[in-house]
Amino acid sequence: MNDSVIKLIGAGTKMLLQLLAVVFVVWILMNGDPKEELNYNDQPIDYGIWISYVAIVIAVAMALIMGIVFIFLNVKKAIPRLAAIAGLGIVALAGYMIASGSTAEFANIQSNIEVTESVSKWSGFVLQTFYILFFITLLAVVFSVVRGAIVKLR
Repeated sequence: MNDSVIKLIGAGTKMLLQLLAVVFVVWILMNGDPKEELNYNDQPIDYGIWISYVAIVIAVAMALIMGIVFIFLNVKKAIPRLAAIAGLGIVALAGYMIASGSTAEFANIQSNIEVTESVSKWSGFVLQTFYILFFITLLAVVFSVVRGAIVKLR
């Protein structure tokens, strides 16, 4: 595959997603406002949600396929990107290992949602991963500012 074929596939995917958006808008305009009827079971918005799901699946599939094609076509350029993905994987693994999974901190909360150890572990994983990425970003910004100041002083 050369670059013109990849651009053609991307343009075709873009046109397909735009067509889905136009179909959805036309569907709503033809069927009127869903608030006018009392029966909400078969409204255009329901079909719009399904069209959105299809569009998301198409976009994610194309992003994955094009990424894989890029890796095979440009192995040398893909190495830093693969290293970045591996780094994110390591950060995510660290966040999962740090998360406690304890339900003790939720004992005094009045809620209809039951917090199990699994829910606590996964929510802790997301929070810990966010915190790690936030502090890495903060350090990168501070490093960049300090480095810029040092370069200006030279």
